[in-house]
Amino acid sequence: NTTDELSYNNLQSNVINFIFDQIFPVLPSVELSSDNNTGISYNNVSYAKGGSDIYINIGANEDISFNNLDFCQPSLGLTWSLNHTGYNKDYIITSTVNSSAPANYNLDGSNVMLNITHYVDKALNEGSDVTDTTNNSSVIIYTKDPSINYVDISSNNPSQPSRACFDETVTVDFFSDHDLRDIPGMVSFDISNDPVASDRIYTRMIDPYRNKWRSSFVVIDGEYGDVSFNIQNVEDLAGN
Repeated sequence: NTTDELSYNNLQSNVINFIFDQIFPVLPSVELSSDNNTGISYNNVSYAKGGSDIYINIGANEDISFNNLDFCQPSLGLTWSLNHTGYNKDYIITSTVNSSAPANYNLDGSNVMLNITHYVDKALNEGSDVTDTTNNSSVIIYTKDPSINYVDISSNNPSQPSRACFDETVTVDFFSDHDLRDIPGMVSFDISNDPVASDRIYTRMIDPYRNKWRSSFVVIDGEYGDVSFNIQNVEDLAGN
């Protein structure tokens, strides 16, 4: 009858569609980078300095939400914020490096170690923890200026490494507490206050360590006197 038809139609209009979801969310794309572009002459998104933003770019297989925004080791004292890129499955997590962080935050020289946990899809299925990037990207934080903590000068003279004769090589080895970039003129030499021409000086890192460097020149005929050197314009890979 008419009453039965109205009741049936009303029931039909209130039917709720359920989606049965047993698929757990995964993160097929996880990348680390920084906006480090403040160096004097070098940009490197694998390093961050005070004031730099660090980004975790996440691509998920479905829409997800994060129940925990502690994405790396607590000792860094980084506070993360979530930004949606406009695409439903893409997310950017951002934190700014605080160069004046409390002393108990060990920032300088720290490598950001990921720990993405407690993320769920719309059905509240929880994904597995993620502790690595998918493209081998990384970010090292330097909040202090680099310092030179070891210096040694010697020659390849077979009997007296504190002396150098014609066609022998004078070498300065120096180590830093930070990874350094190669800057022309980082090391200069004088012989009795007479500068050694820059095109005779060969400076390079001691592979594979970017914090260990070597600079040298070859003695030419007629040179005589005490050798002095100057390590200058040192810059780490974060731009300090």
